[in-house]
Amino acid sequence: MDKKQIQSASKFIVVGGISTIINYGVFYILLRYFKVNYLVASISGYITGLIVGFGLNNFWTFNTKQVKLKIVISYVLVYLFSLGLSSFCLWLLVNKLGFNAFAMNIICIGISTVSNFLCLSYFTYKK
Repeated sequence: MDKKQIQSASKFIVVGGISTIINYGVFYILLRYFKVNYLVASISGYITGLIVGFGLNNFWTFNTKQVKLKIVISYVLVYLFSLGLSSFCLWLLVNKLGFNAFAMNIICIGISTVSNFLCLSYFTYKK
């Protein structure tokens, strides 16, 4: 990785941290206090984090000065792929292997973070 890629990855990690806190916060509140199904809570948190992450990644991480429809569509497709991957992993870990949804959602968020950075770097914001 060159200096620019390291800088982008560092910014992506910061944005990811912010988005993850928001994602997990929404998940936790919906599951714990509103007794929403864990998959619905996870998807809701994910979508909230996606919206925050898009704004921060678009303008800060990848230095895109304007919002283009092509970027929005690509970004959403990357995150939908990642959402599917994350939801499947969560379902597998909770329903099939019997792990705790609170703990396993953190692992699944980590998996989707790596997937998101790679896909955004090589498809959405490729230069």
